[in-house]
Amino acid sequence: TVGFISHLPHRLIDAFRATLEEAATASLLLHIVDASEQDRTVNIDRVNDVLKEIGAQDLPTLLVYNKIDQLDNVQAKIDRDGEGRAVAVWVSALTGDGIALLNEAMSEHLPRKIVHTQLQLQPSQGALRAALYNQRAVLKESCDDQGAIYLEIQLPENDFFRLIKESGLKTEDLITIK
Repeated sequence: TVGFISHLPHRLIDAFRATLEEAATASLLLHIVDASEQDRTVNIDRVNDVLKEIGAQDLPTLLVYNKIDQLDNVQAKIDRDGEGRAVAVWVSALTGDGIALLNEAMSEHLPRKIVHTQLQLQPSQGALRAALYNQRAVLKESCDDQGAIYLEIQLPENDFFRLIKESGLKTEDLITIK
């Protein structure tokens, strides 16, 4: 979306709110930063504050430092964290330098396999139900007279298995409906 500007009038903030809230459902946020700006860290902090305000602070985010063509001795590259995960990419949209690296970094972050299935949960498995809702993975829900909950879900496979584990369950504890 359009860059953030300090002290925006509230009516403009409200106009952008719906657009910004869409970010909370993204699989990956690309945070584009003008690498040639002297106060880029202030702008990064400002964007992070807005992401926190809309509940998107925990989404996978990739910093993209653009305009390296305006800097001396800066080459296209991928910055990685201690675990080897891409956290930032240095590019020039003008020259195209680093775009292949950006594609590589994005593919590392995006889910490889999507789980789209229907589950039958028991009332005692409510923690998993809540976690699936928090991930915005529930497409449909219904329940029967005995209290069983039927969910149609869709989410990245790695998130699915992480949520099962965090809920104190095992894959074999779940009933999958074909």
